[in-house]
This record gives sequence, structure tokens and C-alpha cells, in this order.
Amino acid sequence: MQRGERHRELALRSVGAAGPDRRPSREPFAGLLAVVEKRYAAAMAEPAPPTSTEAARLQVLAVHAFERIDTRALAKRTDAWLASNPFTVRLVDDSVAVCLRYGAIVFFDSTQVAQTDFLAFLEGQGNVLRPTPHETERLAVLVDPTRNDASEPDQLVLSDRSFARLQLVAEVLGRSVAMASYEHSLREAADRVEPLASELARSGTSRQSSKQLLKTLGSALHIRQLLVGRAEVNEKPDLLWDQPALERLYAALMEDFEIPERNALLDAKLTLVNDTAQTALSLVQHAKSLRVEWYIVGLIVFEIVLTLFDWAR
Repeated sequence: MQRGERHRELALRSVGAAGPDRRPSREPFAGLLAVVEKRYAAAMAEPAPPTSTEAARLQVLAVHAFERIDTRALAKRTDAWLASNPFTVRLVDDSVAVCLRYGAIVFFDSTQVAQTDFLAFLEGQGNVLRPTPHETERLAVLVDPTRNDASEPDQLVLSDRSFARLQLVAEVLGRSVAMASYEHSLREAADRVEPLASELARSGTSRQSSKQLLKTLGSALHIRQLLVGRAEVNEKPDLLWDQPALERLYAALMEDFEIPERNALLDAKLTLVNDTAQTALSLVQHAKSLRVEWYIVGLIVFEIVLTLFDWAR
């Protein structure tokens, strides 16, 4: 696929253009199609990147800065976007950043000023910041046209710096940094249930309130929802459907960052936290229901005593 045609395809996706089986009427989308045609013309006029055989180095930084990023709204508020899935944008220093909807941003060779400005821009668009300090992860990338894609101990080697390759790197690195955030949150939840498990083993009861236990359960459920619903850490990126040749690079990155293993460990910890909190909550609720039953028995006895006293008079 030629570069200009790829730009047009990505632009059409971003405005919800239908495929050959679902062609929308041109009139309701006239404004959007005009934007697409303008962007397509600009992409065709843009000179192709030089086919240099010299190796180049990229510094990649992933930051899990937000709870969630509304990429659809972001596409409507900036003209600097380059692709929509995942959302890719060119920054003021001519570098590239990829925004992932679960709150991670991956910068490619961006200056500190450009990073700070873009994070401030995202916050100004209503995206909610995560508690600081934010989880970050760095990756050194060597772009060498004379070599094949490969993951090495100290760097990642790419045969070119095409958007597809950069987006694939961003997808995996973004998942890794998001999982680091979730691992930190889960450690806090595990710290809360550890004394609870010890207390249950020692006395068979829990002194924690139902509210505290429900908060622990809520934390575990929230992390599970983020992993499965937003980050989709075990799902293949959509771009692999268009670029099946990058399957090997994707598998190497997933293995290098240990995404499946970390996800399995997170799932096991979530199950442990959830089961412990639910067990303690069941015991607390049982104790409360037992007290209520004793209150009812007491009231019945009191009523009988009053009735007998009335008869005795």
C-alpha cells in the first residue's frame, strides 16, 4: 500500500467511514469528508522519507499519566494527528507521540518541553490525571535498514521507522507501563488483605468494617476491569490485521516485556485479594445477621413477658 493511500485509509477510519458493504450518504458527512480529502492531499504532497541506509537511534518513553484518554474527542480538537488506531500525533518538536485510551502516552524522541506541553494539553482536554508519581518505562530503539527486526538485551532493532512499527512498539510498551501501575495498586490492596487473612486464620473473625472490605473488593474489581476492558493486554492490536508481517515483532515484544506472564500473575493476585475480602465480608455479614436474629428473639421474649404481666394483673 502506498504511503498516501495509507494516510487516506487511516483518516477515513478516524471519521467513521464505512467499508464497501456500508457506504454512508455523502451529504451528512460532507464536512468530515472535506477534512479527509484535505488531509489526503497534504499527505500526497508531503515528501517521502529518505531511504537512508544509515542507522539511527530513538529514545522511547512511555508514561501512564491518565486514568483514560478520550482519543475520539482528541481527534476533533487537534489537526496534528497522523493515525487514529492507535491515536498518533505529531508534537511541536516534530517528534511523534502515541496516545492509548487506557491513559498511557508513548513518546518517540520527544524533548522534555514537548512532553510537558503535550501532557498539559491532554489534561486541559478533560482527561483525569493519575496520582503521581506516574509509572514510566524507557526503551532504546536502533533503526537499521540493513538488519531485521529483533529484540536485543539492551535495545530494540527495527528495520525501518514506519508508523506501523512505531505504533506496534507503543502498543506493547504502553501495556507494560499500564500494568506496572496496576501492579502497584494491587500491592496496596494485597497489603490490606494480608493482616485480614492472618486475623481470619487466628480467630476466625474479622474486625474490619463492611465498608473497608467493600473498598478492597472494589479496588480488585476496578483493576480487573482496567486490564480486561481498557488495556486488553492479551488482545492483538488491530494494526496486525493490516500488517501481518509484523506478527513476529509483536510476539518478540510481548515476550521481552513478559506481558502474558505478568498478566497471569496479576490475575492470580486479584483472585486472592477478591476471595479473601469476600470471605471476610461474608463472615461480617453473617455476624450482623446473627445479632439481628438475637435482637428479634429478645423482642419476642420481651413481648411475651409483657403479655404474661398483663394477664397476671
